Amino acid sequence: GANGGTQTAGGSSNGAGNDGTLGQGGAGAGGGGGGYYGGGGAFSTGIFSGAGGGGSGYAGAAASSVVFASGTQVGNGYVRLQPVLPAGSGPVLDGSNLANLPNPSGWTRTGTNVAPTVLTDNVGIGTAAPTSTLVVEGSEALAYTTATTATFALTGAHRTVRRVGSCATITVPTASTCAGRLYTIINANGQGAFTLTVTGGGTVYDDISNTTFSGTNAFPAATRLSFQSDGTGWIVVGR
Repeated sequence: GANGGTQTAGGSSNGAGNDGTLGQGGAGAGGGGGGYYGGGGAFSTGIFSGAGGGGSGYAGAAASSVVFASGTQVGNGYVRLQPVLPAGSGPVLDGSNLANLPNPSGWTRTGTNVAPTVLTDNVGIGTAAPTSTLVVEGSEALAYTTATTATFALTGAHRTVRRVGSCATITVPTASTCAGRLYTIINANGQGAFTLTVTGGGTVYDDISNTTFSGTNAFPAATRLSFQSDGTGWIVVGR
């Protein structure tokens, strides 16, 4: 009988006829062998004839190497196409190249910012049933810093700042760049007044006592202030 072909060799002929080439089927009196990519040719002498052998396969691009691995499963059989890729050329499935997928974590990252995927969700820490935008069932830790340099600039890394005598000026960021941010400044016992400057010329204002605490030596001795940005200026919320 004729032999079938492979990916690199053709099927053989059976009797009169020709062998196949490049994985194609051969031709012969008894039917050519099936090729990897093509069937064998039929042959008839007028007295007897032979059907061509069947063929199957996939001709990939010149640079690819395709392997057919047979297998079985319940019901119909299947053929698995398993491309052999050069090392390091496979897709990187880190999620960055996937789209339109649900976010099971409930959080979304945009640049350096992380927020609930549904912005109206409540966030609970230590509780699975938060009743407010943020509920913390347990202790919390806020940044605490001692200002010792001659000029100390408040940033997003600060919350409570204790000022000592070596610090003559504390600079507060422009309120419009950090709406809602809250600072507490403690002018330590025994220290004199110091200068509180708001970048861009804004003020730190107490609308209860109608007092402005920003300016040259405007922050008095033995004073503790908490003030918050309303998006336009800084408003004293506690003394």
